[in-house]
Amino acid sequence: MNSVTWDEANKRWIDKTGGKFYTKTQGLDKNTTVELKSDIKVNKITDAPKLIVIDEATHFSTAELQLIGKFAEENGINVILLGDDNQNGKSAPGLMQNMGREYMLAWRTPKLFISLRDNNVQKINNLTSTISIMDQLSATSGVDELADVTRKLLEGEFGKLTFKFFNEDQFFGELITDSISTDIMSKLTGEVGFIGTEQSPHYQQLKDAGKNVVLVDSVAVQGREFDYVVVDKDWNMNIDRANLAQTGIDMMKFMRDLYTMISRSRKGTILIDNKLSDIVSNIEDEFTGESSNIRAAIEKFRTTRLQQIEDALSKI
Repeated sequence: MNSVTWDEANKRWIDKTGGKFYTKTQGLDKNTTVELKSDIKVNKITDAPKLIVIDEATHFSTAELQLIGKFAEENGINVILLGDDNQNGKSAPGLMQNMGREYMLAWRTPKLFISLRDNNVQKINNLTSTISIMDQLSATSGVDELADVTRKLLEGEFGKLTFKFFNEDQFFGELITDSISTDIMSKLTGEVGFIGTEQSPHYQQLKDAGKNVVLVDSVAVQGREFDYVVVDKDWNMNIDRANLAQTGIDMMKFMRDLYTMISRSRKGTILIDNKLSDIVSNIEDEFTGESSNIRAAIEKFRTTRLQQIEDALSKI
């Protein structure tokens, strides 16, 4: 039996001994040692499927994915993981975090550097800017490199992070505001996702305006999409220039949370300004448009990947 230990700096469990399978995943706190078992057994079945597709894979813990991987290996099953690595993922209290998908045997495709959604140019700018910062932070190895990259981001991209929006006949992009104006309210069509609590005055404002508002929390909203989303949450982030490595960790959490929130809307997001404007600037664009190249990319990606899967499965 091996064990994992708590990594206080990164707020996660680390397997430092090479064990593969968690036998406990619940009731954990930072003082808990979790026993691992590397020779776990799974059942073999005669009518096993040829393929398991896991959507929203970031919602699965390391333990869950390893168990599925072991089952697939023993039964000759192909596994495809789908999902957006930039989202928050699994974060339920007392459960193992999704920190080890790279150890699961599964089909993978190159990381996508654009959002494959039917977006307008404002959202493309905002999503791309957010992803760029996360990519630079996640590419670091070691405390010193993380601190150096964090310092450069504070002086550059993160320090100058700006979200764009368009507001004329329609509303597109991300708007940071203290309140929802009558003008903006009139443009929120269809189901409107609300990330927050029903005690929020902005939620009640949407209800009073007769909007078809869907109340969701920050975890449940992952995997959901709406034309418009309103987010009412605390955006406070501590920037400690005397401890840049910790600031880098906090920055990554902040950016992942921000990306998750704004990627839930296809057209636009209203971000209630609970200290968000301390970090993110907001400007209005004069022009907008839908990006046809995104729709073409979606179709090409879908067609290519489905054909590759069909070809691979035909050889099994």
